[in-house]
Amino acid sequence: SAEFYSKVFGWTFRPVASADGTAGYMTILADGRPIGGIVPARGRTERGARWIGLASGDPKTMAARAQERGGAVATAPVVLPGRGEFAALRDPAGAYFAVVRTERGDPSDHLGRNNEWLWFELWTDDPVKVVDFYRDVFGYAVGAADGRADAYVLTAGGRARAGVMRSPDPRLPTAWIPYVR
Repeated sequence: SAEFYSKVFGWTFRPVASADGTAGYMTILADGRPIGGIVPARGRTERGARWIGLASGDPKTMAARAQERGGAVATAPVVLPGRGEFAALRDPAGAYFAVVRTERGDPSDHLGRNNEWLWFELWTDDPVKVVDFYRDVFGYAVGAADGRADAYVLTAGGRARAGVMRSPDPRLPTAWIPYVR
């Protein structure tokens, strides 16, 4: 994966040793700025790689809210030394997302530069069900996307944060699709 994305976007990668000294996690850098990471899939029964977006918040609170509203906990809240607290969750349609509360606080909002993240969009067969879930769990305001039926924009703090739309191909699993500028 690192080789592929290096060729496509010019990203570089910095290995991060785990507590036992083995490499596994790699920080993704765009023009020297950290924009994500790659984690080996250990113990997962599903095949294939996927991008999982991060939302800020209290992982314990968000995990409980997600379960109350039909979602599931994929990775229970855990403290990552030097990083903060993290949980991986699934919405009722099966899309993975993660919640993190960093030790250093959230980065400021900014529009992604070239080869950085620009937008996240959830493709699903039931947009209404999942917008209700994300509104209830995160408190997002939900608005209709311009000119599209079954498409919505999730906003917080006066800013559009993500889109939700009916999948263009019903054979695709429900998933968050990241856009790179």
